[in-house]
Amino acid sequence: MNKTKLIRTLNTLTPEEWSSFRKYLLMHTRKGSDNFDFFEFLHIRKDRLSSMVDADIIRERHFAQLTSKGFSNMMSRIFNWLEEWLSIHEFKKQAYQQELMLVKAYNKRGLYKLADRTAKKTEDSITKKPSLGINKNKAIADLYHIQYYSENPIKQFNGGEILSKLSDHYTASVQEYVSTYVLELINFSRIKNIDLSSQIL
Repeated sequence: MNKTKLIRTLNTLTPEEWSSFRKYLLMHTRKGSDNFDFFEFLHIRKDRLSSMVDADIIRERHFAQLTSKGFSNMMSRIFNWLEEWLSIHEFKKQAYQQELMLVKAYNKRGLYKLADRTAKKTEDSITKKPSLGINKNKAIADLYHIQYYSENPIKQFNGGEILSKLSDHYTASVQEYVSTYVLELINFSRIKNIDLSSQIL
């Protein structure tokens, strides 16, 4: 098969990710549809994707009910769903992103008590977790930013403290990232013999 974006991307999925994407796919299509049948066709052959024959041959042998354009459109449609799933999958892997977005969603909907409760629980969880490394201050700063820059009335009672903490953690986060980038710039300039002195400065 021509190395389509769909095939190349599916070829990188782990068995668990195939299963997760399958569930996501069923939110957009149904079993027995051409979309799902083609996904299952590829899933069964997941260990041989990189060596599959031309797409037109697969269409003629297994999906003859589809025109060439229809088959191409189907692959594009599945790839769009795959891209959506990839974005969500990566988002969920980022520490505390779901919780932060939940606080934001509650605030946008005027559910301030739920936002405050979730924010407090998330703040406690982040501050007590020792292993977040460079992302710890960033996650806390993001949380305070979401709370402060919303219509949440908590600002009227606790705005000074929230803004102060936001400023402190954001500054600490920037310093951590800058230190990381400076070290990387120094190492890269030495290894590649490239002048990055202005960026380092």
